[in-house]
Amino acid sequence: MKPFHGITFCPTALDDATSKSISKKIIKLGGEYAKDLTRQCMVLVVGFSTDTNKYKFAVQYRYDIIFISYRIIDELYQLWLAGEDITLKEHSSFKAWEHNQVERMLQVLKARYSADPLKNFYLFVGRISSDLHSVNEIETISHELGCYKCEVSQFLKDAKSLNPSRNIVFITDSATGIRVNAARDQGIPIVHQKWIVDCQIRGAMLQFDPYYLTDNVAKLSFEEIGRGACNCWAKMGTKHGNNNELLNNDTSSAPMVTSSIYLNDKSKLINKFKPQGEKLWQNVMENDFRSKIKDTKPLLPTNYNPGNDNERSPIFQNKSFFFHKAFTPKQIMILTKVIRKNGGQAEMHLNENISFDYLLVPSDIPTEELGLEEDDMDDPLASASPVTEFFIERCLHYKKLISPLDSWSKPFYYSEKFLINPATALLHSHNNKYLNIAITGFHGVELLHLTKILHILKPNGIKFNEYLTKDTDVLLINLAALSSIPHSHSLWQNEFSDLFKEDSNSQPQEKKSQVFRNSMKRKIEYVKRDHHIPLVTPAFLISLLRQSKNLLSTNNPRNSEKIHLNNINWCISCPKGNKLDFVCELVRNDSLNENVDVNEKIFDWRSTTPINYKIDTPLLSPSKRTSSMMSPPKIRSKTDEVLSKMQNSAISENSSRIVRKRIKSIQQEEHHSIMNSAPLPERLISPLNTPLKKPKLDHSKPKPTITRTSSWGTMMSEELENNEKLKIKEQSNNQQNTNIEASANNMGLTQVTYGSPSSGASKLVGAVSRTRRLTRKKVEQLGL
Repeated sequence: MKPFHGITFCPTALDDATSKSISKKIIKLGGEYAKDLTRQCMVLVVGFSTDTNKYKFAVQYRYDIIFISYRIIDELYQLWLAGEDITLKEHSSFKAWEHNQVERMLQVLKARYSADPLKNFYLFVGRISSDLHSVNEIETISHELGCYKCEVSQFLKDAKSLNPSRNIVFITDSATGIRVNAARDQGIPIVHQKWIVDCQIRGAMLQFDPYYLTDNVAKLSFEEIGRGACNCWAKMGTKHGNNNELLNNDTSSAPMVTSSIYLNDKSKLINKFKPQGEKLWQNVMENDFRSKIKDTKPLLPTNYNPGNDNERSPIFQNKSFFFHKAFTPKQIMILTKVIRKNGGQAEMHLNENISFDYLLVPSDIPTEELGLEEDDMDDPLASASPVTEFFIERCLHYKKLISPLDSWSKPFYYSEKFLINPATALLHSHNNKYLNIAITGFHGVELLHLTKILHILKPNGIKFNEYLTKDTDVLLINLAALSSIPHSHSLWQNEFSDLFKEDSNSQPQEKKSQVFRNSMKRKIEYVKRDHHIPLVTPAFLISLLRQSKNLLSTNNPRNSEKIHLNNINWCISCPKGNKLDFVCELVRNDSLNENVDVNEKIFDWRSTTPINYKIDTPLLSPSKRTSSMMSPPKIRSKTDEVLSKMQNSAISENSSRIVRKRIKSIQQEEHHSIMNSAPLPERLISPLNTPLKKPKLDHSKPKPTITRTSSWGTMMSEELENNEKLKIKEQSNNQQNTNIEASANNMGLTQVTYGSPSSGASKLVGAVSRTRRLTRKKVEQLGL
């Protein structure tokens, strides 16, 4: 039986192309696809918007409909093709529906793949005076519902203009205040906080109408606010204040949909067919098999705890974890929640009273940057085993504590300072030097881990291909999926055999999907018949990463390491050829992070303070350089000082460049005069008595304001006037060493523009009679 057998899907807010693609995949998965929202519809596939009649009607009247994103269909389809059991028949959380695939699939869609109700919402939370919910609780609910962003401390006046495609809502229970008035001026909806609470209970986005914070709504009690937003609280088994009158009624025989349209249709059928119509209508309404479990509490997506069985103890019982500082706050929050739900203890700070069992580190950061040195470990971590988040995922997937640790769970990414140079005979794509790798036979958590490792190794010279093509150089295969290789084989007896033992013991070959086995079989046949490439296990990647550690060893540093694809520890089949044709050379490459100091990248993972990054101390003054070692200066002061130093150095360099050019022009003039045998009077080389060359504008100075337009003749007249003023000033002052930059500023004209320069030069020199306007012809006659 296919996964979607017996389930009807209905689309909303989808274009024709996307709807056609989604419908094909749903039908291949065994489901039914109906464009109209009927009583038989069980799942509403939400597209690019929730502002549709179908969505609004389903939220208000259809408590039994599950809302999912259209992208989920693509994801589930790919998992199904890969051989995954997307109905989760063996999962402990869905044991109650083990023999009812339709209901189990619906519960999986609701628990794990429900659409985020507030996905495209930008929320602002104002004052909350009610004791029922605090501002922090409203913020937490907002993030749980998948909002884009939630601001609780401020209101951005330009939020609407900066986010034109998002729904902006202001949540508060007070109709007065500066933030409320600012939101009202921009036309942003202001709703009561009960709106977001009801959205969480309903699991969908409710309309604003009953929750607008008007004077009438502000006078209502908390239970009365939002009355009429949803007419199916009673059918959901929720004691909601909006529908107390429905709770008092007997709803066992109520129709599945309480829309007035359906009620009118029902009355027409009764009048037309008399008792036959009444009987027919009641039979249709009673066919809803989900009414049998309407009192069942919905499952949470994070409920991975297999301890629901009283006979099974939690996975991480009596185990303590210490988090490395390199994890982000969001990652720590998720991991902490999962560990504690499964009986473990998670800490971020060292405690002498706790002997930690595991040190949890990120899998995508090299261990050389994490500072994992056993000699430097404190006593509480002396016996802690370093593991990555892969260990948590594997324990949850196999519903047991992985002990002893396998190669997937241990840190494997030692360094990023290496490149992989495969032999030329291995490469089938002439466009790049990447080693193109495809995979087959993997499913579940091993598929997740392997794809992560391949993406991590992309900067080092490995490219992951999702499909097996003629450009593929190596095919990785899951040893546990090959029933033809017995466990007595050397591939099962070496140090890398722990990569496959859990997968082999968890699911026998005969229980795996036929689609999964056929896909793997076709790929192997293609490699053996048409595309002769090495067929290896993931042990090749693990060994490659381990050998990269030897390149950075201080005791025995090497410039390169070699690893052969035809090694018996991981090679399943290999085409004929020389041993050197299947070698991959690992070369040390420090250029991947040559601009970063290694000491800056190492995390002080035992410290609870933020990481301090180094400042270029030569740019600081001696006094501030000394003080910066005692206490770190403020970022703004350091930035201002560095910028001023750079500007001064740029000005001095520009001045020296101008002097060198002028000296060169003088030397050329002397050489020319000597060749013409003309006596050259002695002249002092200085910036004042040489032809001035206008420097380029300094970008740090503001450009002069254009006050009026000028013709070319006016600008040439002004240039001639400025030159005369400069000569008068030089003769009167008789200064030989005037600053070059001041002289350039007195010229009043630094570049050709369509605006006239400012008249600041005339004020400095004094009142000088303005020269007549020169024409282009006059300038040519004067030889200027």
